[in-house]
Amino acid sequence: MKYQGLTQKKFFNTVRNKPSKAIKILKHNPELATLTWKGKSSSIPGSTALHWAAHNGHLELVKILLELGADINANEADWWCRPIDWAADSGKYEVVQYLMLNGADFGGDKWSNCTPLHVVAQGGSSNGKDRSLEYQKTTEILIYGGAEVNAIAKYGGQPPEMTPLDDAQNVGNKVVEEVLLKYGGKTAEQLRVT
Repeated sequence: MKYQGLTQKKFFNTVRNKPSKAIKILKHNPELATLTWKGKSSSIPGSTALHWAAHNGHLELVKILLELGADINANEADWWCRPIDWAADSGKYEVVQYLMLNGADFGGDKWSNCTPLHVVAQGGSSNGKDRSLEYQKTTEILIYGGAEVNAIAKYGGQPPEMTPLDDAQNVGNKVVEEVLLKYGGKTAEQLRVT
């Protein structure tokens, strides 16, 4: 699909790597704000520009995409359904907070009941070991905003049910584990016993 000489692939890459340029493109092509990725390559099927802007912490771009009609709760991405999940995955606490304040669903996703709190507990590609302060702040913002500390996600593996605390312990994300414990976090096993 082309938009005045701009392919969707090129636009998505611009959103990821050059947010100020993406903002300029959107001024002339506002319809790009509502596109869902259907192609192959490095973009995730079902993702939107909002997913990528949220994941990369491009707050100004996130705001503009929402103003132009991007779906704050778009949930068809093949990897972590919603933009708030993508922001939580990378510890982008300012974006997480903005999305929460503007109506993002931060309950369980439609596939496994995985919440942004589960996602931040997993800590992205570094399991929370890089940028630990960002993961700590993201966790606190989610909890302060009302996220269920002991939500159960049903991943379908072994073990089949996990809380955010289970996820943090599973990957060794100590900073998020400490925050969850401070606010009453329990493992799925502890919840079964009580």
